This record gives sequence, C-alpha cells and structure tokens, in this order.
Amino acid sequence: MHNNIIFHPDEVKQFAALSGDFNPVHVDPVQAREEMFGEPIVHGIFCVMRALDTWVSTKDHLPLATLDVRFLAPVYLDTAYVLKSDSTASHVHLTLLQKNNVVLRIEGHGSLTTPHPVTIPPQDALWDPYAPWSGDIQTASPTGELENQLHRETYEKLFPDLSRHLGLQIAADLLACSRLIGMRMPGEHALFSQLKLEQRPRSNHTTTYERIRWDTRFALIDLEFTGHILTGSLRAFVRPSPVPTPTMQAARKLITPGILAEKHILVLGGSSGLGTATVLLLAAAGAKVTFTFAHREQKAAALLEAVRQAGGEAQCLAFDIEKPDRFVNLATPDWIYYFATPRIFRSRHGLFDQPLFESFLTYYVYAFLRIASAFPKANLFYPSTVAIDDNIRGLTEYTAAKFAGEQVCHEIRRTQPQRKVWVERLPRTQTSQTLAIGAPPAPAALHVMATCLHTQFLGHDKEQQ
Repeated sequence: MHNNIIFHPDEVKQFAALSGDFNPVHVDPVQAREEMFGEPIVHGIFCVMRALDTWVSTKDHLPLATLDVRFLAPVYLDTAYVLKSDSTASHVHLTLLQKNNVVLRIEGHGSLTTPHPVTIPPQDALWDPYAPWSGDIQTASPTGELENQLHRETYEKLFPDLSRHLGLQIAADLLACSRLIGMRMPGEHALFSQLKLEQRPRSNHTTTYERIRWDTRFALIDLEFTGHILTGSLRAFVRPSPVPTPTMQAARKLITPGILAEKHILVLGGSSGLGTATVLLLAAAGAKVTFTFAHREQKAAALLEAVRQAGGEAQCLAFDIEKPDRFVNLATPDWIYYFATPRIFRSRHGLFDQPLFESFLTYYVYAFLRIASAFPKANLFYPSTVAIDDNIRGLTEYTAAKFAGEQVCHEIRRTQPQRKVWVERLPRTQTSQTLAIGAPPAPAALHVMATCLHTQFLGHDKEQQ
C-alpha cells in the first residue's frame, strides 16, 4: 500500500492546540528559520497519528498493543511524503518517505485491549498557547506529572479514521508524549528521536515521567513515560540553540574604521548569517549599506536599528530573489555582496538530484546573474564554499551549483575587465544553516567576514597588523 501525505500549516496549528505542544520549531515560522532546519517542521507525534490514520482507513482493526517509532529525519510542511505499508493482521509496519529517504518508521504489534479500566476520561478541552520550558536539564527536577486532556471534536476532525479505533485515553497518552518532549523535558530545543510504548492500563489516574539518562556528550535524554494506558520509554535530542546575532560593538573591534568611507554597498540576503555579519562590518568600516531581506522582516528591522543607533548609515529593502521582475530600485552601488541562499541541507534523491540542483542554480547562478546585469558598473563579491574542495557527502548539488557560480564570476571578470569580481571560498561558519547536533566547532561569521574584508580592501588580515 502506498499513500501520499502532505502536512499543511493550519493542521499543525490545530494539532498544537490539541496536544498542547506549541514548540516554536512547529508553530513559529520566524523563530523556526533561526533553528537548525531553517523552517517549521511537523510534530513527530502528529506524523505518527496521521500515518496510522491513513493506514487504518481501509482496515477494520488496529494492532497496536505495542508501538515502536523511530523519527529519522524532519518532516516539513507542504511537502509530499509517501506512506508505505508492509503490515499484516497482527502487525503494523509503516514507513514514511520523501524522495525515497525514510523519515519515519512505525512498528505496532498485538490487539488493542478494550474496554480499558479508565474511570476518569481526559478533560475535553483545547490548549491555549504557552511557552516551552527552557532551562538546565541537569538541575531540573527529574520527575513530573502531565495533565490528562484531549478535545474530542478536534481529535475526530484531524484523525477521522484513527479515532474510530484508538480510544480517547490512548490518544491522550500519545498527545501527552508530544507535550512532554516539546514543552516540558527537554522543552524548547527538543528533537524527538524514538518512542517505545505498550498498553499497560493502571488504576492510578495520573500521567507521569522520569528522566532516566542525560548524556551531555550527545545532547541525548531518555525518559520513562507512564500514562493512563500507554507506558514506556521516550528518547530525544537537544537541538543547538540558535546562533546569537552579532553586534556593532563586536564588529568595530574586528574591522579597521574608515576603510570604506563614502562607499555605497548593497548586501543581498543581509538579514541573517554571513549577510548580517557583513552588514555590521561594512557599516563599522564607514560604508553606506543597503541590505535586503526576503522573510526575516523583524530581524532586518532590528539589524537596521542596531546599525543606526551605533552611528552607521544603512537602509533595508524587502526583496525576493526568486521573483526576477522585482529588482532593487536604487543607485548603482560600488560593491554588491551576494548572500542570497535557499536552505542548504535538504533530503536528496539518488546520486544526483536534478530538481535540487536546479533550485540551487536559481539562487547561485540565475538570480546572481540578474543582479549583476541590473547593476553593470558594480563590483561583485561572490561567497563560495570550501565544500567544493572537501567533497562533503550529501552536498553534491550544492557544491556543483556554487562551482557553476564561480565560473560565471570568472566569465564576468574576463568579459568585463572594468569590474572587480571577488570570489571567496568560505569555511563552514556558525549560522542557522550549519547548526547540527554533535557538529564540530566553527568560527563565527563576524570573524570570517572580517578577515575577508581586510584581505579584500587592505591586502592583509587585521590580526597581522
């Protein structure tokens, strides 16, 4: 059996109100862009329940006395996934895939025992939004209780077929697992990894948890979950915290003041990562900076305010690099720094994913050429990557597109000798794009770009002065 599944933003919001899991990585697009995945992801338990709902729609029973789930990769909104089944009458085996990459595995065995000896049903109510816990796991209480709550109408709306087979209390226990991981322990920076649950009805009507292990080496936490009916173990990772935004004060310590006085510089993609660091350094060096943003309007406004309060000169413009008919309307800058980029780390299909390659080319070649052509007298800075030399697994399409961009720069330099074209293969830096659990340390974007600017305009690194 193969079924297509797509998760929509409004459904994720409904699931958040149903489960009480309002972790920003699921429901806040602005904050999610600063996290390691670069955009909102779907709740793990929502994926499980939707997969079960899809599978059981053509069945007359649900063998789910035990449940073993592995969350193998993030699931994104408005993306097509395929649900594959290799199940029998007493065994559920489901796999959720995107471009043949497995993102979720579900194993279920045995028959549901009904009726369950539950005398206190879950409270029939939705959750109001609240903030997830964010603190020190090591010093936090290792045990706690969870509320028993499930809004029946929303449950039946989101999961019309599953709700015919999975009773309210078992569903409430599953939802409590999502709330525990995403809002309580580990909370704000949680990443669900695995759950193993079995039916074990109890007469004690409380839902509790206990921290069994906290491994700081791998940012890994193991919990024992005891619901009204479902009991077992949960495992989660703690995601790296978003990279803090650098400051003008820090930029001024790294750049030679006045080296770019009277220069007008345009920074494409200046509201995050390397772009933000470059805006701050250019302004600290005396340049008049115009920078663009596509989605991060609040961050762009905060960056603009920080530059101006520190005495710098800047303006920001909304600009979508994927819309060629909307060019920036301003005087020709002296330099253009091009940091526009899509999400780099994405699931791939086969040895070489042609659509993925084309999506990178859209940014790193086609849009870059349009900007270069729109300002034929401007000098160009093109940030490439050392990944071209390092041959990093999983980045074939990205590095190929960046290399193509380098070749375009060489051609511009050859055919338009009056223009300066600077290509720099940058190292992996601390940005939202490079956040990963267990990733090796990386230099800050501010330090990397300060070195580039001093080399570019002074011929040496400031630290060598």
